[in-house]
Amino acid sequence: MIELKGQVAIVTGAGRGMGRAIAKLFAERGASVLVNDIGSTMEGDGASAAPAEQVASEIKAFGGRAAHNSETVVSLAAVQRMVEQARDLFGGFHAAIHPAGISRRVSLVDMTEEDWDLVVDTHLRGAFNVARASIQHFLDQDDGAYVFFTSTGGIYGQQTAGAVSAVEARFNLGRDGGVAGQQVLGVLDILLQGGRLAAELAVLDLPLARTKVGAAITALTSFAKSRASGAALSSVTVAALRVHFRLSIAAPTIGITRQLTDADVTLILGTFNQVNGLLLAPANRMRSGVPVNGLATPAESPLNGPITFGPGYSDVDSHFTTRTGNNSRAAMVMHESVHVFDAQSGAVNIHIAESSPAYDLQSADLSLHNPSSYAAFAAHIALGRDPNPRFGGAPPGDAL
Repeated sequence: MIELKGQVAIVTGAGRGMGRAIAKLFAERGASVLVNDIGSTMEGDGASAAPAEQVASEIKAFGGRAAHNSETVVSLAAVQRMVEQARDLFGGFHAAIHPAGISRRVSLVDMTEEDWDLVVDTHLRGAFNVARASIQHFLDQDDGAYVFFTSTGGIYGQQTAGAVSAVEARFNLGRDGGVAGQQVLGVLDILLQGGRLAAELAVLDLPLARTKVGAAITALTSFAKSRASGAALSSVTVAALRVHFRLSIAAPTIGITRQLTDADVTLILGTFNQVNGLLLAPANRMRSGVPVNGLATPAESPLNGPITFGPGYSDVDSHFTTRTGNNSRAAMVMHESVHVFDAQSGAVNIHIAESSPAYDLQSADLSLHNPSSYAAFAAHIALGRDPNPRFGGAPPGDAL
């Protein structure tokens, strides 16, 4: 991990999106950051100090050093003031990062002079101003770094820009204009720390998931035989069925638990056998990608798959995501595998995380289709008790 303690950076366009992610990443690595953003829309309209102030506050909240600036990069004098502000506040200046930009997505036929002037001023003149305002300082101290950004939009044109917009809309990336940039930075951060990404990591978690599913299958098979013959039943299996499926070997008189039937055992065992088959031959069923439910979703799967594993499915800490332990990752693999086979598993009243208080209040008939019930049951059997806290993709199981 690159440490930036003692360094001072100015990040333009840092109130949102990629600039915000860069500013916070630099601060997390120890740099003092001047957060610059004029606070306009993505089209370059309007102005507000709020975005830059907000990011500076977020950095200070986790113990970083930051200040905000809301002047425009279109003005050389304004950028010179930024440099002086950084030097006065933090005692130096070592890096100028310039992702600030706007987007006027119109073809040449429809472009006005105003569109042209605003884009050129922000992207071309802004880059010149950032370089010009800082170059003498960098030369004098024989130290300094620039990071400038460009876009393939100039090469591939408006059709590609339109396709990018469609993809952003499809995957809800438009909720934050820079969330895709945050994802890229997060992925790079994970890789730089030696982490593995998404499906690549999930494949490495398959042996642990298979071990737990295998334990569940063995326990249920033995349970069914003992039940049929009248032999003593495993107390661990009895407890796991009651805790995770609300099924009791005795007829309850109150509450949400009901009496176990042979059909229940057949259903649960059948689901585990399907999951086991997928885990033994996962080809074309697992992929890395952007979850439809958002980048914060570690993994998801529609009926029949494939299972999509996002950047949040990670074995290292980064500015984008927190470390997830192998037991919780295995629980996610089992959980998503149930979604592949059970058409009811995604319903709101069924799809409840094992860490939620509502999980223990779910009725038996609903829990039989809850992917969390299968993952938690398998973990319970493998461990010999109900894990506390339970493993899974939601707190407090993330780190386990």
